[in-house]
Amino acid sequence: MDRNDVAGWLRATVKCGDLVLSGSTDRLSRLIRWGTLSDYSHCALALSNECFFESYDWSGTPTEDDDGVATIAVDQYAKRGRLRRIAVLRPIGLDEDQFCDVAHKATHYSPAFPSTVGVLLALAGLGDHPTVRIPGARRYVENRMHLLGDGAARVTCAELAARVYLEAGMSLTFQTLRLLRYVELLRSAEWEPLRAGPVPRTVETTGRREEDRASLSAFVAGFAKAVAATSREKSMPDWADLLVPGDFMHSPNFRVAGKSDVW
Repeated sequence: MDRNDVAGWLRATVKCGDLVLSGSTDRLSRLIRWGTLSDYSHCALALSNECFFESYDWSGTPTEDDDGVATIAVDQYAKRGRLRRIAVLRPIGLDEDQFCDVAHKATHYSPAFPSTVGVLLALAGLGDHPTVRIPGARRYVENRMHLLGDGAARVTCAELAARVYLEAGMSLTFQTLRLLRYVELLRSAEWEPLRAGPVPRTVETTGRREEDRASLSAFVAGFAKAVAATSREKSMPDWADLLVPGDFMHSPNFRVAGKSDVW
């Protein structure tokens, strides 16, 4: 599919409640796809075939209160980044009314995107990567599980999807999980529902561009400080904190409604 046709393809394929997985050719997406052994590095949920919502770090900085859950028009989603692959997964037995109620709460509260958690999840994946392994990475992560999440207070893209579907009444099971070793350590921690904050938090996406994101060097420069700040928090993740986009391709609770490569 030509990239100029992506928006039209999405409109023709997606319906309310669908999960849209994507993989791009930019450096961050390639790193995530490599570390998670998947074709997909990001996911968004469909409010309609014209509007998605997602947890996304628009600024590209490691601060823990950076951006978060927001709506995005399909046209803008299709043009963002350098899309390489797209898959649309349709949840089986989803109550659309419940889904929309939970989605409204998520976009109203707009929990922030935890960029540091994304990097730590990548480190967790390197603990048992089939081609490159970092000695001690697995033990390091297991001893610092609290750094991998904080329940529903801040959510990555895959974590948002899981919490929304669970809160909308779906059961989620996975045939395989990329970070199964760590997820098993948290199986006793029940998933936490999204919470509406006292003050609505708005993330403006209109007019924002990938070119406006901070550079990789700027992210690296601030990462140590951001991790140190997170380390001082007393929080406990649940298993939803550890999900990655590719995990949803291995769930019997979804069927593939469409897949396409982009060139």
